[in-house]
Order: sequence, then C-alpha cells, then structure tokens
Amino acid sequence: MQHIRTFLATSLAVLALLLAAWGTPARASGAPAQLLVLSYHDIRDDVAPHGDPDGFATSTQNFAAHLDWLAGHGYHPVSLSQVIEAARGGAPLPERPVLLTFDDGLRSVHDRVFPLLQAYGYPALVAVITDYVDMVPERRVDYGHREFTRDDFLTWEQLRRMRESGLVEIASHSHDLHRGILSNPQGNMTPAATTLQYDPQTGRYEDEEAYARRIRADLARSVELIEKHTGQRPRAIVWPYAAYTAIGNAIADELGMTVSFDLEGRSTPVGPDLHGMARLLMMGNPTVLDLAAELRRDLELDAVRALQIDLDAVYDPDPAQQERNLDVLVERVRRIKPTHVYLQAFADPDGDGAADALYFPNRHLPVRADLFNRVAWQLFSRAGVQVYAWMPVLAFRLPDAERQRALAIASPEADGIPRLDFTRPEVRRLITELY
Repeated sequence: MQHIRTFLATSLAVLALLLAAWGTPARASGAPAQLLVLSYHDIRDDVAPHGDPDGFATSTQNFAAHLDWLAGHGYHPVSLSQVIEAARGGAPLPERPVLLTFDDGLRSVHDRVFPLLQAYGYPALVAVITDYVDMVPERRVDYGHREFTRDDFLTWEQLRRMRESGLVEIASHSHDLHRGILSNPQGNMTPAATTLQYDPQTGRYEDEEAYARRIRADLARSVELIEKHTGQRPRAIVWPYAAYTAIGNAIADELGMTVSFDLEGRSTPVGPDLHGMARLLMMGNPTVLDLAAELRRDLELDAVRALQIDLDAVYDPDPAQQERNLDVLVERVRRIKPTHVYLQAFADPDGDGAADALYFPNRHLPVRADLFNRVAWQLFSRAGVQVYAWMPVLAFRLPDAERQRALAIASPEADGIPRLDFTRPEVRRLITELY
C-alpha cells in the first residue's frame, strides 16, 4: 500500500485516455513478459454496486464477469510456478499473462472463488494471515467496516483442499504484521512491517537489529504454519498494505519467499528479480467495463502533480500551534490534489541552503523536532499523496565546527552553500547513515 521513500532532490521536476484497442500490444520477440497481477480481497454476493462499506469487496457476479472477460480477450491466467520458472529462464509465459491473487485469507475464497477457478481451470495465489486461520471462536478482528470472526476466515482444512487441487498456491501475508504499531511520539500507527516501533515509556525507537528480529520471528512463524498445515512452504510474501523494506525482503528470501508483491502500477516484466511485483488493486466493486477501461488505460500518460513542502513552515515550538499548522497543511494539500509531495526533512532556519538540523532521529545532526514521520503519514493517509523525503546530498552543517572544517570541500562553490567532501570515506559513510 504504501509507500514513503527517500528522494535525492535538487530540483522538482491527471490525464487518462482510453485506447482504441483492447488490452496491451503483443510483446516483441525475446522481450520479457509483462505480468498483469490482479489483487482481490473479499468476494461476496451482496456487495452494493456503489458505496459498499467494504471498499475492497467485489461482488461474485462482477468477479465471474472479470474471469469471463479475461478469457475472451486473450489473457492467460498463470500460476506462481509458471512465473518462477519463466524468471529462471525456463518456459516463457504466454501472451498477456495474468496472475490472480487474493489477500487476507477470507472464507469467500473457498466458498465463492474456488468453484469458479475450478470451472475455468484458472490458477491463483492465496495470501493468508496465519494468525487469523482457525482462530479461537470468541476472537474478533476489526476489519474496518465491521468485526470479523473465525467464520470470515479460511480454515487450514480448506486451504489444504485448495492447494491439493493444483490450482491454488498459498502465500504468506505475514503472521501478525497486518496491523499498525506506534511510529512516533504524536501517536501515529503505521504498518508493522516497515515501522521502527516507538516506545513512549523510554522515548526511544526500536533499533534495526530489534526490528529485524521481530520481522524474522513473524515470517518464520507464518512459514512454519503454512508448511505444517498445507504440506508446502510458501514461496511468496504478500506484504500487508504493500509496505515493505529491503531488510524485510532479505529475511523473506532467507526463508524461501523470493517473490514479493507491491500495489504500485499494474504489471511487471518477469525477470530474475521477482521482488516488489506490481499489482492492480480491485476496489469499489469494479464492473467488467471498469476492468476493461483500466487495462486499456496508458499509464505513461498519467500526469504528476507535485508540491514541495518546507517543514520549517510547519514546525512551531508550541506543540498545539504545530498541530494547527499541520491540519491547515493537510487541508490545503487535499484541496490542491497533487499526486506527489516532496517533503523537506531538514531544517534550514538561517536560509543558507545547508541542513543545520533534521526532522527525524539520527546520529549526526541535531533533531529540531521528531516531525517528519508524523507529517509524512498524515499527508499519505489523509490527503492521499505519495510522500518523498527531500534532503540535500552534501549540504550539511555539522554541529562540531572543527569536524565541519575538516570534512568540507576545499574549494566552496560560488553559491556559498557549505558542502561536505564526498571523496572522503567518512563523508560517504555519514551521508549513507543519514539516508
């Protein structure tokens, strides 16, 4: 789902058109296949045509129409095994390959999806939250529009039956990472798979070693349960909310899950690296016409509307005023409706172009306020924009004046901005640690 990324910015750099032909053109001979991956959640008979409380649900009628349309327009559903084989140089994928995926391990996958997969002979990937499978009868899970019980989730027996059919492969959706954890002093809850957890008692963040141990323990438990109950280790991880890190992917690789999925874009060329594969999220109960229009849309024609936002303008020593500033900012961004925000993660109160302090905890510069995570998440979750950290590359003013002189470039540039000397190993290490 998410995603906050680092962007080295020195400058800042919606239109959608329907094409006349159905689908995408055939690929050139020898070119890697563009794999279309469709991401579904709940499939129900009673989904409202518009405005259903569960925005991720698709009606059984619309889902069946999707399968029929794919079959009639030259798409070829493929299995995860076929994708992995093609990535390793084996049999190539057919023209217009499509992988069907189902997240969260909901009971409807067995009751409504599986019979249709059998009727069409289509393979699929089912990603389960292992902590929700066969959970105790009295447990309740907050699923947004209502609480879900064990009757809403798959059982191990149902998963085993689907896997043994040869049509369904089971992926991990984590054991217990499908939730938010405390990510900053202001109380934001952000995805457990990517967050260094904040401890309000100590005022400290989880370090990378503790984070890696937590992720490893969770994924190992998920793998163990899937193998124990279905007879096959998962080969793919579908990260909750599509939020992941390089550390998480490396741990998943070590556990045998060398395929991972994103929710950015629509299709991905199948090559040796199967990390972060794009998926098209089915939301709002799309009809077959909605699906057809989306697959005809040229993504290269999508516009980028970007804003640059200076956190110095949001910061205030008075926390109450700072929160008011943030609310005004979020509302303004919502009205402007950009697609991307480049959010200044450093403080430059004297305006000399160099970072005197940062808005996130670090080991090299002062922290003016632990604010970047808070503002970035509010913009992402409340204004619906992609947020990138805007940081200098070399223009940092270290708190130790003597160290600054020792590490600065010998001949400053004409603009007068103080910069560190990237030819020094110590500077390269410092910059790497900041990022």
